[in-house]
Amino acid sequence: MGQAEGTSEGRLSRKDRRRLKEEQKEAEQRRRWRGRLVRKGLTWGVVGLLAAAGAGWLGYSVATAKRLPP
Repeated sequence: MGQAEGTSEGRLSRKDRRRLKEEQKEAEQRRRWRGRLVRKGLTWGVVGLLAAAGAGWLGYSVATAKRLPP
């Protein structure tokens, strides 16, 4: 294939190139997996904040309604 001379991959044996390619593929998969975890964490964090705000608002409205005359 067209490996540029002077690059580290150009001097590697076929076995080493294959191993390097597999390591790069695994690193890319780990990076994607980490990104998914971050997105899931942010999503659940926002959902938790909304739920807490909703529960607080509901509690406040119930407490206010109990203080008002009928």
